[in-house]
Amino acid sequence: MMPKKKPRIDLSSSEFAHYIEKKLLYVDKSMFIEHFMDNPSKVLLITRPRRMGKSLNMNMLAEFLDCQKNSGHLFKGLKIEKRKMFKEHLNKYPVVYLTFKNLHIDDYKLSIKQMFIDAADKYIPKEKRTAFVKDFITNKKNVQVMGIRYILQNISEVYGKNPVVLIDEYDKILMDNIKSKEYENLRNYISGVFNSGFKDNPYLHKALLTGVLRISQESIFSNLNNVEVFDVFAKSEFDEDFGLTEKEVKALVEPKDFKIVKRWYDGIRVGNSYVFYIYSVMYFLSKGEISNYWGQSGTINLLGDLLTQSKALCLGEAVKKFGNTFTTELDPRVSLKELFSDKEDKYYYALAVQAGYLAWSEAAGSKPGKRLYKLCVPNEELMMVWEEYILSSIVKKAEQSRLAEAFEEIEDTEYFGKELTELLSYKLSYFDLHDNLEKTYHGFVLGLMVALGFDVRSNNSAGAGRYDLFIETKKWTAVVEFKVSKTARGIKEAIKDALAQIERKKYLASASKKKPAYAIGVGVHKNDAEVLCERAW
Repeated sequence: MMPKKKPRIDLSSSEFAHYIEKKLLYVDKSMFIEHFMDNPSKVLLITRPRRMGKSLNMNMLAEFLDCQKNSGHLFKGLKIEKRKMFKEHLNKYPVVYLTFKNLHIDDYKLSIKQMFIDAADKYIPKEKRTAFVKDFITNKKNVQVMGIRYILQNISEVYGKNPVVLIDEYDKILMDNIKSKEYENLRNYISGVFNSGFKDNPYLHKALLTGVLRISQESIFSNLNNVEVFDVFAKSEFDEDFGLTEKEVKALVEPKDFKIVKRWYDGIRVGNSYVFYIYSVMYFLSKGEISNYWGQSGTINLLGDLLTQSKALCLGEAVKKFGNTFTTELDPRVSLKELFSDKEDKYYYALAVQAGYLAWSEAAGSKPGKRLYKLCVPNEELMMVWEEYILSSIVKKAEQSRLAEAFEEIEDTEYFGKELTELLSYKLSYFDLHDNLEKTYHGFVLGLMVALGFDVRSNNSAGAGRYDLFIETKKWTAVVEFKVSKTARGIKEAIKDALAQIERKKYLASASKKKPAYAIGVGVHKNDAEVLCERAW
């Protein structure tokens, strides 16, 4: 499976000039510039999932607008070159271009200050700096957010033109530190930065923020009433500016490959459009094979951290079959604080949709104050992401707790067997496991044992053979043996074979007689598992 003609692809850079000057593969998204400049709003927030080309578009916009550059040649042959606004806006503005991607909780105030100092160094000669700007730059203790407005004002006075402010990944540091004790101070400071720079600022031409989440106004934009939000739910001119359209993908891949590329990477609903993940398609073009590229590039840990059993049941059904949907209430605005307390799940699902893990469509039955949506996992890649990276977290969290409780009651062998049977069946309900079940369950239970802190050995010699798992605690010893049955009816026989093997090969021969010992047989067939526990002494 190969693309049409293997192009020159750089998967690591977000620098627009690099793509053009090195003649690398670039999909023309230059109309984003016109969409931004023509939009009547002064301050815009555009949110899209990870790896959708946000940083590259921001860099392109900065290259186009920056009055200290002569970048017209970079746009030769692109759509924007033919537009009326091209000469009107090309290299006409001071651009304060920031990224919050690498901010750290320990020094975020100084880091943000340094970004604005860099802008001052770029646009304001030392002899033209105001007293306020000089103090902000030279006084190391001065991290007051008003210094930001003073710099924007000074830039405007020097150039006779108000600057454009671009802030990429505005929400990353907030998402990374939602559990931090410093979070409220962080949130208040970031909010202050935005207020200082954007609220009723006569020295600002336009501003654009990009990120993953539309964080609710009461959380971060509490004092701003002029922010126009374009998230994945908003139908706008920006719908196809991020990601790849079907037409664009068809121009990139061989016709014989398009169907599988679409099944794996398409279906992300943005406004009225459906787009492909640009990151995954580009990786396919580079590697020549289908794989879970987007998921391997990282996931949002909050989705796993906040996953409950009730959410997992809905999502597990959606993952089981391609195209399955479920209906839920959803608030497009995400409150990071409410994510940890909301019992109706609407903020969790908003996070999953905004971050690109689920696709949405309108659902019947919505009422004022209660908006219902149909949600689904839209492609094969995301089904794999949910299975391998997110649903597995609830399985492990729930099962570690449940397994610990079961082993506390191992003396009641009948209860223990039922609990472990239900636990393993619960595991099976989320995943389509059909290859080497014995190895799969062996590894799964081994992982849980290690997580619980048990002294557990795997596949070691004992007696006249090699056991699957040998567990030893201060109170008891146990051996676990797994057997696969070819039929559902044969599970009980598989269990008997497992227990008989433990006894016949004397796997417990080295166990101390001073504490109880248990033989645990596990029989597995397709999506069914059953456990029987017997006390050896």
